[in-house]
Amino acid sequence: MVITAVKTEQIIDTTEANKMLKLLGYGLTDPVVICCYGETNKYFPKRKRNRNYDWAEVTLQAKEGRAGLFAQAQKALQDPKTQNLGFINSPGGVAKKKRKEVTVGNLLCYEIDSESLEDQWKAWEDAHLPKPTMVLFTGSKSYHVYYRLDNYYPISTIELYRKRLSQTIFNYTGFTTDHAMHSAVQVTRLAGWIHPQTNQRSTIK
Repeated sequence: MVITAVKTEQIIDTTEANKMLKLLGYGLTDPVVICCYGETNKYFPKRKRNRNYDWAEVTLQAKEGRAGLFAQAQKALQDPKTQNLGFINSPGGVAKKKRKEVTVGNLLCYEIDSESLEDQWKAWEDAHLPKPTMVLFTGSKSYHVYYRLDNYYPISTIELYRKRLSQTIFNYTGFTTDHAMHSAVQVTRLAGWIHPQTNQRSTIK
C-alpha cells in the first residue's frame, strides 16, 4: 500500500501569539499593530492612506478583540512577499520620523547574531543582566530577548537603552547583536507562526 502524505495547512497559533503579547504587557483587548513582513510590510489594522494612525481609533477597535487582525494576517502570510509574522513593539503606529506616530516605548530587546542557541541562552547571565521578561525562539538560529520596563519613556531614551543593552552583551561576551532592533519601530517576530526558512514555529521559551 502506498501512503501519500497530506500537507497540513499552516495556521497561526493565536494562543502562543497572545501569550507573548500578554507577557510584554498587551492585554487581549489592548491596541497593537500586527505586521506581515518580508520583501514588503503589511500592517493590521491598516492605516488610512495619507494619514497617521489614529491611535484612539485603533484602541477602540482593539476592544473587539484580536481575532480579526489575525484573520487578516493569516491571509497575508500566504503571500511570498510577506511570509513572516511580527508586531510593532512600541505604541502609536509604525513610524517615528516622517509621521511621528511612535513617541514612547517600554520594551528593551536584543538578538545575538551567529552564536549557538546554548551560548545565546546564558548570555544575559554572563553579562550580569537580570532575568528577561520573555524569550522568543524565532524558529531559526536565534532568540529574541525582551525586558519590559515599569514605565514608558521617550523613544530616544528607549533606543539609547537598547544600544546600551547591546553594548553590555558585547562587553561581557564579545557577542554582536542585531542593531536593527535598536529601533523602536522595528518589526519583531511574533510567536505562533512558522519561520519560512526552517519551517519551525516560533515559540516562547
